[in-house]
Amino acid sequence: MTQPTAYRIDELKSHSQVNQLLNDLETRTDHLIKEFRSELLPELEQKARSNLGTTLVITLGLGFILGLLAGGKRG
Repeated sequence: MTQPTAYRIDELKSHSQVNQLLNDLETRTDHLIKEFRSELLPELEQKARSNLGTTLVITLGLGFILGLLAGGKRG
């Protein structure tokens, strides 16, 4: 059984709008990633290097907690 032509046209318009929205979101995401890499990432790297001990302790603690949550029990 075929669908009415009006339904197909609405479906195509809807599909086109979804594609346009996804393209807009992709463009915005790319822009935010580039901005993060150029502005925030160097600052975060510098802070992590200047506080190396604290960074290592936090990283080890998070790894331990995630290991427990993931069921890393032995025995």
